[in-house]
Amino acid sequence: MSVPTWMYRRGAFGRTESKLFPDESLIPDGWVDSPAKLVKKGDDLSGMDKKDLETYAKREFGVDLDRRKSVKALRAEIREMTKTRNG
Repeated sequence: MSVPTWMYRRGAFGRTESKLFPDESLIPDGWVDSPAKLVKKGDDLSGMDKKDLETYAKREFGVDLDRRKSVKALRAEIREMTKTRNG
């Protein structure tokens, strides 16, 4: 008897995708059984380049960043937006 199983993977723009597979034998590579397994230690702004930061700011805050600024300045700008949003 097969048991339906929820599985997770990192999708577009770093978002976590979930899917219910009807049978464990049908699960393709790249899917894991817990979303916690998708989080890398130190997975924050420090690992992002300018393009990643721009995509992140657009998705999370609806803001277009000026990529002419330094990576350090862009990270500081996003951290400030995060503080403002989180109060």
